[in-house]
Amino acid sequence: MAEAQTPTEDWQALPWKQFQRNVYRLQKRILPFAQDKFYQAERRGDYQRVRNLQRLPYWATRLGRNPELPRRVTTLLQRQIGSCPHCGLRFMATDVLEVHHLDGNHRNNRYSNWALLHGHCHDQAHGTRFR
Repeated sequence: MAEAQTPTEDWQALPWKQFQRNVYRLQKRILPFAQDKFYQAERRGDYQRVRNLQRLPYWATRLGRNPELPRRVTTLLQRQIGSCPHCGLRFMATDVLEVHHLDGNHRNNRYSNWALLHGHCHDQAHGTRFR
């Protein structure tokens, strides 16, 4: 039968080098989030800055929520990773965002049938011209 070790011996028997490597890896993954502007503003209690940052499509894409955008728009932003499938460009705060029905059936309101496009890309998709 094995003898019971003292707490000091148990502590010294731990694989400390492996533990330090794991802590370093975790720190590398946490650091970009801690440097995030949104995170810092939220931690400081700067709610005006948080509100301004939430208006950007980037934050709706990242967080999946934005009080000023409809739920389906924020969900589509998240699914499309903040970019337009028609032109491939990222959405900006000043862009007009329009929901496009992929199969043309406006009664088919499933997320699989929707795509979020720029206003001008939506016009191109439907073949309309500016007059």
